Amino acid sequence: MSLLSPPSFTEARLYLRQNGPWRSLAKFVGGYIAGWQRWYVTLESLAACAESVPATDAIEFRFARVSDLPRMQRFMVRMAPSVLRAWLGPDYFFFVALINDEPVSYRCLSRRIHPGVSEVIHLRPDQLFMVDEYTTPEFRRRGITRGLAAGMLPVLQELGIREVLGVHRIDNHDTIAAIRKKGIPRVGTIHRCRIFWHVWFKYEAHPTNPDRLGAGLGGWSSGAESRRRAAGVAAVARRLQAAQLAWSSPARYVSRAAASDRRVGAPRRPAR
Repeated sequence: MSLLSPPSFTEARLYLRQNGPWRSLAKFVGGYIAGWQRWYVTLESLAACAESVPATDAIEFRFARVSDLPRMQRFMVRMAPSVLRAWLGPDYFFFVALINDEPVSYRCLSRRIHPGVSEVIHLRPDQLFMVDEYTTPEFRRRGITRGLAAGMLPVLQELGIREVLGVHRIDNHDTIAAIRKKGIPRVGTIHRCRIFWHVWFKYEAHPTNPDRLGAGLGGWSSGAESRRRAAGVAAVARRLQAAQLAWSSPARYVSRAAASDRRVGAPRRPAR
């Protein structure tokens, strides 16, 4: 369910089936009417994925193709067919694992960040956003998701991608447990307060990673204020780029416009 626009009927039905009526209602009210939401922010280094390929030849890892869609019935209990098709677009990196030519797991990354927090968190050119990953229940605990991460690595490295940023609701206990098991660090928490058309954000850096992302936000700020701060940092980023200074640490805020400037001339991922 996006916080940018109301979900379609199919998306709402799937979310209700997976999360139950109370959590679904709480998200809808908090996201679109009035309420307080919180997300943990994680930052995954792709360098740690290089040794994660499972020791088996029975699993094929590759980018998804349009021809795979009819065989993604296992995924449609979680995602609407229209969403899976959208993930085949140019802004997404939709990778799948297949056993006996049947898709059983996926990992989707994107150049687009979660719309609910896009006012306060902005991707650098060497970062992608973790959209979702999923393995059908009968194939879990085989290291497949780690294999997906490693399988995507050559293409992402060619594009200059070094990190994957994730945003996870604090009540998504299964995902948080899986992230902790993988050793992916939590760098902060985003608070989002909405009262009708007014929205405020607050970012709190995690004590063990205070300088990794957005620690300078502090306090509560409106969406408009967050955009002004992002634009200011983007101007600084462009000046640094003109001087050909290397980035030595993750930037706190870089606008999508600056990211697009950095991506000009970047190699495209291979055709599927």
